[in-house]
Amino acid sequence: MNSHLLHHLLSLGLELAAHPLVYVMIAWFFGPIVVFRKVWQSMRPIWEHAELTELPPKVSQLIADKVTHFALAGFEPLAVLRSPRVTANVGANVLIMENTITNDLAFTLVAQLRSRSRPEILVFWVESRFEDGVRITTGVNPQLSAFPRDPMEQSANFVWVTSVAAICEAHQRRLDQLGMTARRRCVPARGQEIAMLNRDWDASGQRRELLGYQYRDQTDDVYHLTWKGALLCSWRLVQPTKAIRAFLRDHKARRLWRELGMDRSNTASTL
Repeated sequence: MNSHLLHHLLSLGLELAAHPLVYVMIAWFFGPIVVFRKVWQSMRPIWEHAELTELPPKVSQLIADKVTHFALAGFEPLAVLRSPRVTANVGANVLIMENTITNDLAFTLVAQLRSRSRPEILVFWVESRFEDGVRITTGVNPQLSAFPRDPMEQSANFVWVTSVAAICEAHQRRLDQLGMTARRRCVPARGQEIAMLNRDWDASGQRRELLGYQYRDQTDDVYHLTWKGALLCSWRLVQPTKAIRAFLRDHKARRLWRELGMDRSNTASTL
């Protein structure tokens, strides 16, 4: 979500550049300035419960489709939450589901962007949370992150997969591979879904602050990027860096997919 926002802002200043050399010069030298001045992230988004009928039709359709497919994999809905503005140009809609047998969680995120070319971005994943704070996540996120990985999260991103069943199976195989299948998972108590999101958001913001990527603006109750954050986030999302990072991400994911045996799975054959 944040990654696409940063790239979108950079694109605003790059659309007029026709020559590749001009494109690179503007992106690498002027992009960080635009990002530093324009990008902010809410210190704590205001989440509210919602019904699918209250969401925009396209968003509601995307979430309803995942409700159906995750339900077939044994997940039950916990909550549908929305926040109109989590960053400068992005609102979020989140479906949280729980598998009461395994205590795994399933998330579907539909980010709404103020962009005519691509107004919605769909991300979905399965997550196992453990008592020591470790999280194992397996899902589909088409966006590249501009920030360093959370060391407490072991994630796998199979961007080419569309099947919820295949993601669920891949997640279970990852737990088996890591020897964590029998470990007790942690799930939020019913009605505590917003508190869980707030804890995650706070931890993420504090970690990026400690890394020097952003700082708190108490006046506006938001995070702004530092110059370090603006430079690194911008450069990670422009060419040729972006293409290289996407290639490495997908190469690593394809290798893991084969290691898990998902290339021979019946569910994977329905992709």
